[in-house]
Amino acid sequence: MMTQQTLTINSLTRWAYGEECPELLKLEEDPDAFDREVCSLCDDDMLLDFAADRSCARRQYFAQLLATSLCWVYRAELGLPFHFSRLRGLMAKAEFIGNAESLAEAIHKKSAVIDRMRETEDDAIQALYKQIMDFRHRTTEHKSKLYYELIRDLHSESLQKFQCISPRA
Repeated sequence: MMTQQTLTINSLTRWAYGEECPELLKLEEDPDAFDREVCSLCDDDMLLDFAADRSCARRQYFAQLLATSLCWVYRAELGLPFHFSRLRGLMAKAEFIGNAESLAEAIHKKSAVIDRMRETEDDAIQALYKQIMDFRHRTTEHKSKLYYELIRDLHSESLQKFQCISPRA
């Protein structure tokens, strides 16, 4: 666990370009903790800078972190303005709108990095960009399928309870 030693931009940059960094040996023993430390130090723009630099010895490492981070845009979903528990009901309008604005800002920030990838000359970054962008079509198809499954399930289950038992005389 990384409690006493912390990663710095200087040590990370030296490590990224292949220098021996004895101060990072302990940190590298726990790869998940090391990844978290790197991600807390580097934003997506910095990860892209390392991944796009062909002279970066650990370029693939940074590309993997970048890809994972950017794919979050496909998980980010505002959802309906209800609390998770059905018992709590509807969220306050201001809370829901605040959540929507925060989410929109985070998605836009990551999307700006994705768009920056479009403008690079690097083939590997271009391929990553295209694959991330092409995934949009699959998510649209999936959401459409979920919508139709919900409609079908409602008609076959819950809506059946609305059938008239006997007409009024």
